[in-house]
Amino acid sequence: MSAGAPTTSFDVVLYEKELKGSAEKKLEEITDQRLSKELKVQSFLAYGKTADEIVRIAEKEKADLIVISTHGETGFRHLIFGSVAEKVVRHAQCPVLTIRASHK
Repeated sequence: MSAGAPTTSFDVVLYEKELKGSAEKKLEEITDQRLSKELKVQSFLAYGKTADEIVRIAEKEKADLIVISTHGETGFRHLIFGSVAEKVVRHAQCPVLTIRASHK
């Protein structure tokens, strides 16, 4: 009998599937609660660099408009992380409406 750390079984594929389902459900709840039923809105769950994915999906879906919030990062955080909204504005093929996030 060998001594060592106990092992446990973990199903990564199942866990990933559950995470995706949970994220899709939450996204749908937010969309339903906060957006007018009069608007034609599509939401997507994607993985990758945020700005790149937004632009890619907008092009693929032939979006009429991208609406994106700005958070006003400045200084070191902006230097390191950049601005997703700024990248989307520069690279999107359709109009982009930026809305400044409220600071509470």
